[in-house]
Amino acid sequence: PLEGQPAIAGPAPGSRPGALRPEIHQTILMVPQLRKQKAPAVTNLGIIGAELVAVIAKRERRIEIVGQRLELAEMGNPLFVAKRMQPHALVPSVISEAENMLGKIGCCHRIADLLSQTGDLDIGLIDALAGFGLRFIWHFPTVAANRSRSKCEHKARRRMSEEKSYQDIYWESDDGLKLHAWDYPSDSGKTPVICIPGLTRNARDFRHLGTLFNGERRIVIADLRGRGDSEYAKDSSTYNPKQYVSDIIMLMEELEIPRAIFFGTSLGGVVTMLMAKIDLARVAGALLNDIGPELDQRGLDRIAANVGQGRSFDTWAHAGRDLAENNSDIFPDFTLKDWIAFAKKLYRMNSSGRIKLDYDMKIAEPFDGKGGGSGALWNALENMREVPTLILRGELSDLFSEQTAQKMLEKLDKAALVTVPRVGHAPTLEEPASLDAINQLLQRVD
Repeated sequence: PLEGQPAIAGPAPGSRPGALRPEIHQTILMVPQLRKQKAPAVTNLGIIGAELVAVIAKRERRIEIVGQRLELAEMGNPLFVAKRMQPHALVPSVISEAENMLGKIGCCHRIADLLSQTGDLDIGLIDALAGFGLRFIWHFPTVAANRSRSKCEHKARRRMSEEKSYQDIYWESDDGLKLHAWDYPSDSGKTPVICIPGLTRNARDFRHLGTLFNGERRIVIADLRGRGDSEYAKDSSTYNPKQYVSDIIMLMEELEIPRAIFFGTSLGGVVTMLMAKIDLARVAGALLNDIGPELDQRGLDRIAANVGQGRSFDTWAHAGRDLAENNSDIFPDFTLKDWIAFAKKLYRMNSSGRIKLDYDMKIAEPFDGKGGGSGALWNALENMREVPTLILRGELSDLFSEQTAQKMLEKLDKAALVTVPRVGHAPTLEEPASLDAINQLLQRVD
């Protein structure tokens, strides 16, 4: 319908003439004026909601085509890409601010951070656009921008890895899977740390520790099979703690690490305890993050209800809001910005621009949701009697009780128990109480 109408303005400066560009450009320029006018004046544009949606849909398709043709060399200037990918020109202030940032740091991934901080092209801008009555069309350019930024972020992450605070390590499991870890090197001579994430988590949970201790101590952060950049298992029955222990031993042999301090969150803590039972000589120290040999049924029921339930979202803001709605009792002090950052650890943007969980849904198949104690894990804990150990517990945890934590403390001669206030299952290890306790544990080892 719009293509058949006469142009109401010339093409935007610097733009190629096109059938749709004049109408869209002039319409956006007139929006501030329209806000001051009465509703009937809007009809003077000859544009209704359905027609405008059709226009944006065509633009989205053109954006997709342009994105497919972008070459690596073009990504050197992400603002060039951003301007090509934003013909609707709804976010000039964001692009302008990003240009200023580019001049200072020259990195695409920092621009992605800037966009995240300004609302992932969603939070602040949706509120602003709501006053224009354009909220209903924002979904289209947001998804398109996410697609282009996904490619940009991927290349930026690879560039950052090459530049250097860590190395991407790949090793092979005993059943032929290609598994992934980050290795933050150090020549300090101190005992390395190996970080093992929880059931549905990945290496991104520990990235801040790699940065924090960068150079001071070697930090290796593993993606368990079926998570992050590690391959998915063909046989879901291999998603079990004993197999994870085997995988970590293979990693240690690959990196020639005879002994390490293990940081295990939830499932990662179970793997740590089993490692002590299978090969105690490898365990120089341990952080057991909100986990023990005995687990509360309430927490297990919550995990069982969520694991393997595939979810996907249009934007990071949507993913963050969903996490906030369903997990506010775990992190009651989190802001929306915190939830979006948390979502970026748990989810990943796929090639089509959708935000999806970053693990194999089949990890839910062998999950045992029965509570109570585990004799094998209590026995494993006995092996750790002389191992420097930090027992970390979230004050609001529904999985790891204070009673179990105290019982563990009694069995370990070199253990310390720290409760992280106003946090459930599990502490992120970014809390001041967690970081202080981690520093003390490392000092006790070497």
